[in-house]
Amino acid sequence: MKRESVVYGYIKDQSAAPELDRRSFTNRAVTEGLPDLDAFMHLNREMFSKPISQGLVEGYDSYLIPFGACYDGIEYEWSSWLESFEHMLKSMYWVSAVVHLETEINGKHSFSWELQQGEHRPGEDVERSQLEWVHDRL
Repeated sequence: MKRESVVYGYIKDQSAAPELDRRSFTNRAVTEGLPDLDAFMHLNREMFSKPISQGLVEGYDSYLIPFGACYDGIEYEWSSWLESFEHMLKSMYWVSAVVHLETEINGKHSFSWELQQGEHRPGEDVERSQLEWVHDRL
């Protein structure tokens, strides 16, 4: 019996132009370099959207990379999924990331990575800053 799990979230970066273009190009190359959907991996290129720039609005020098996917019981492999995600984040520029996991059996969970100061640059270590378990209300 299949147990659907839904994973979705975003990766946020911000920087002043023209560095923003270089950074978004680097991040896009990382997500496009992931395996395709047919090669079952925890992460695949189809689950990531193109970066959505907020830079078109005056005063915003940031963009989001939204993502989402449905899995069959990914919560049973969740530590491996997180490891894959953090490995990918290690290759990217970002200031924060959020992942939501919704499961039929274990409820809803939220994970976030936020830097207290500055930004993450490719090659730097990645540490999860928060883990929240959100209970469904009956």
